[in-house]
Amino acid sequence: FEVISDGGSIFYTKNGSIFRMIGFVKDEVAYSTVGSRFIGCSEGSSVEGIDPLPCKVNFIKGAHPSEWITEAGTYQAFKYEALYPGIDLLYEGTDEGIKSTFILAPGANPEDIIIEYYDHN
Repeated sequence: FEVISDGGSIFYTKNGSIFRMIGFVKDEVAYSTVGSRFIGCSEGSSVEGIDPLPCKVNFIKGAHPSEWITEAGTYQAFKYEALYPGIDLLYEGTDEGIKSTFILAPGANPEDIIIEYYDHN
């Protein structure tokens, strides 16, 4: 899943995410990239879109149509299912930005959640 905004983009992977922020330094475009990893997450976790939106998007990258992604679905939210034992992670788009919520089943241990941030530049 990917979130694109005026300030940059976030690419969500099975084991974490990559934040690419765009800004200006002395009237020139500058980029900064930071990554995160879910340490010790479940190998069987999956990511699913929730609440489909009515619009589709196209990613036209490369010279050949076989490389293009067309009519990709968009969602209000997406969820990592079983990221850790008994723990899901929900990301939702809000008016203020992106909201993340860990959802713990009874008996799940919140101390299992370990996120490592690293410089991706």
